Amino acid sequence: MTQEDLKTLRKAVTAAIAFAEEPEGWFVLLGSSFSGKTHLAAAIGNYRIDLGGQALLVEVADLLDYMRQTFRPTSDVSFDRRFNEIKTTPMLILDDLKESGTSSVWAEDKLYQILNHRYYAHLPTVITSTLKPDSFAVNYPGLWNKILDATKSQIHVIDMPPYRRMSKGKSAHKKK
Repeated sequence: MTQEDLKTLRKAVTAAIAFAEEPEGWFVLLGSSFSGKTHLAAAIGNYRIDLGGQALLVEVADLLDYMRQTFRPTSDVSFDRRFNEIKTTPMLILDDLKESGTSSVWAEDKLYQILNHRYYAHLPTVITSTLKPDSFAVNYPGLWNKILDATKSQIHVIDMPPYRRMSKGKSAHKKK
């Protein structure tokens, strides 16, 4: 881990603390797997909950499954009700937005509708993804343009090696 790696992490942590204290707009964390994105996103949500607020942290794939469950004959919740609850939750934290095309067209359309609503309604939203900025722009051009709106969104790239690799290296070093 370099000093530059630590610098990007410190910047993201400082920004996450500020966002948790006064959540406005979108907070986007990009970086490799196991770089701390989900940890920071969860910390933001937990802080808001500790203050008596509400936050929904969910992996994108699980969110889509959660919406699809309303189509089961045994579901006691309508799709419209669940969809509206997700769209309007006080803070939505979407973890692990993957490349476009990994979900159905329907799922990606619903995800875009949720995010589009939240963007125009100025609802606090946290998004984490392993996509690099250029890939994000190609996979989700409409969403990327919203993320680039500096009046409503902030992007933080955590550019450091995966935490698990660093931990293994330290453990191996201690055993010598």
